[in-house]
Amino acid sequence: MAFIKRKKEQMHQNNIVYKKNRLQSILLSQDGMGVVEVILIIVGILTPYYGGSIKCIT
Repeated sequence: MAFIKRKKEQMHQNNIVYKKNRLQSILLSQDGMGVVEVILIIVGILTPYYGGSIKCIT
């Protein structure tokens, strides 16, 4: 029973390390989408629904 518990803890720890490394690589990546691209995509999606004039989205 102790072996299974240790194995689960080890798998959990490996998962945390993997997620941390993955997030770090995404944030440090130079070829990902930036803030400007995301804003342009959102505006491009919302503009047809608001008739071209987005004053306040509520």
